Amino acid sequence: MTLVPARNGSLCLVESSQGSMDSRGSQGLTRPGNFPKSLRFPETLVHEIGQEQLERLLLWCVEMRASDIVFCPGDPVWLQRDGVWFPVTDTPLNDAEIQAIVNTTSGQSNRAGLVKTGHSIDYAATVLIPGQRVLRQRFRVNATSSNKGLYVVMRVLPGSIPRLDDMEGLTSAQKEALFPEAGLVVVSGVMGSGKSTLLAAILHEASLKSGRQILTLEDPIEFDFSQLPIEERAAPITQSAVHIDVEDWASGVRTLTRRKGEIAMVGECRDRETISALLTTVEQGVAAYTTVHAQDVPQTITRMVNAFPEDERAGVASVLCANVRVLIHQRLVPRAPKAMAPGTPGRVALREILVLDRELGKGLCTLPLQDLLPTLNRMVREHGQSMEEDAAAKLHEGLIGRETFAMVCGKMPR
Repeated sequence: MTLVPARNGSLCLVESSQGSMDSRGSQGLTRPGNFPKSLRFPETLVHEIGQEQLERLLLWCVEMRASDIVFCPGDPVWLQRDGVWFPVTDTPLNDAEIQAIVNTTSGQSNRAGLVKTGHSIDYAATVLIPGQRVLRQRFRVNATSSNKGLYVVMRVLPGSIPRLDDMEGLTSAQKEALFPEAGLVVVSGVMGSGKSTLLAAILHEASLKSGRQILTLEDPIEFDFSQLPIEERAAPITQSAVHIDVEDWASGVRTLTRRKGEIAMVGECRDRETISALLTTVEQGVAAYTTVHAQDVPQTITRMVNAFPEDERAGVASVLCANVRVLIHQRLVPRAPKAMAPGTPGRVALREILVLDRELGKGLCTLPLQDLLPTLNRMVREHGQSMEEDAAAKLHEGLIGRETFAMVCGKMPR
């Protein structure tokens, strides 16, 4: 790929005729052929980078399809694109410059000082896009102190709401199962695995067809549903930012039924108070969606159960299994070079899925805790879609390569 001027004066990437450029890749994989050898911001960073140049840098990173941008003292600016990191400036930043970036993007002159005292902070930042009166680019920011000074990572928040039809690989039956009348849909995966994107696509579909009020709790708000035209909303959609609009996750969940929430999305479930409040909510007839950091579908359940004291886990597992309707574990892996096309994402979603009907859920409710994990593993194999099955299907379709299959499944394909 080559950087060339676009018609609007910005820089864009153009495919070169050469194949794979180099071997540095994510998780030991060969870098896909659509990656350039390097990306470089076409300006030299001035000492004590100002707000205008910072905004140009951030918007350029977005144009380069960055998912995350990192500022670390002594290093150039880094961006991650499709799971691969690129240094994009020739000039390293110092700690004072990164402190200025935190104060500028947070809109508060003392935020960097707070981080220097050992407090990690999270906030949302916004950059106006030149030539647009309304359009803004949003970022989720974390600032933490490190041995070299302030470390900042900015996650690029998408500007448009995804559609469920854009989620590759979901069957019609799986899509239908994502919209229960009541109960819980849990999406698990590591950070950056596309959990929020999948949930946003589900909510977008629900906003079009369900006619039920949607309430969300997020930290921060990632996809801004207020941008949807009214004709794409069959009922109200209201989003609340945790620690800004509501005090914390658990107290926010407790308001959902009082606010007449019929469909709810809770951005993450990590602690017992939030999980307990969410289970109470779904028992009252709400269709709820949430995310959990787990390694596969079976561990999604055990991860939630293990958030509770040992003497409460059996009861929690019974309530959880009675109310869970769909469990999805998602990973993003490199798309095969031959499957790349202009505008195509550089990564493919692989999913392990288990749809729990009432009979399967009832069978789980009475199990001893020690039998829960092996039974869920068996259910995925017999009634669901395993990660290996989906990887094999994507390999057959030419969407992923043999090395990616081996990385995911721990063995070479047959």
